[in-house]
Amino acid sequence: MNYRPPERFDVDFVDWPFSKLKKQAVPDVDGAWREHLKTVRGERPRYAVAPDADEITGDWDWVLDRAADLERYAETVIVVPKIVHPRDVPGRYRVGLPCQERYGPSPHPWTAYRDCPEVHLLGGSPVKQVKARKYGVPVESADTTSPLTAARWQGYFDGTGWTKLPRGRSDFYECVRRSYKNLRYGLNPDRDVWSPRPRNAQYDYEEEFFETHPDADCWADDDAPSRFYEMFA
Repeated sequence: MNYRPPERFDVDFVDWPFSKLKKQAVPDVDGAWREHLKTVRGERPRYAVAPDADEITGDWDWVLDRAADLERYAETVIVVPKIVHPRDVPGRYRVGLPCQERYGPSPHPWTAYRDCPEVHLLGGSPVKQVKARKYGVPVESADTTSPLTAARWQGYFDGTGWTKLPRGRSDFYECVRRSYKNLRYGLNPDRDVWSPRPRNAQYDYEEEFFETHPDADCWADDDAPSRFYEMFA
């Protein structure tokens, strides 16, 4: 977790800092684990990612032991099998499937995840994430910040690709809402899903905008987007 939101918010997802370890000349796995466990113990998140089973940790039994440690503090523990087959992950854990192309391709063909009870899609673009269903991947959860980046340019995920709001309209939060709503429907084509919606139905030209967002302090050192479309959370 690179930046913790203000205390009034709960943290539901805590990732393993694999990218930081890759930047270290001599990866401090034990130190990273101590900090990770401390964070998970303090936050009690809905999802916590166990140390990756990769060339850095190298010990599958150690990874499973650490996953067992996290079970005490997280509702769902995600195990990412990079050097073992996804089927080797015990059924009580959710299997993590990396989707961020900048960190390299997925460690296994997507069809290798078909027989897993539950899969979590780790990062990447919604455009790529929704394709997992075409390969029979049993997706139960996913995380991605791509919609936040796209929204800064008034772009959003429309279910198949990226598009922009109608000409003349500028609304960061509406882009975010549309992206995650469409992603939820894309990952759950055979389920009834609930998505955030405006408190009152309004046409674009009737919407009221505010100069600052009430949760602007969530954006760390970056400037928060300047307009807000009031929605259910």
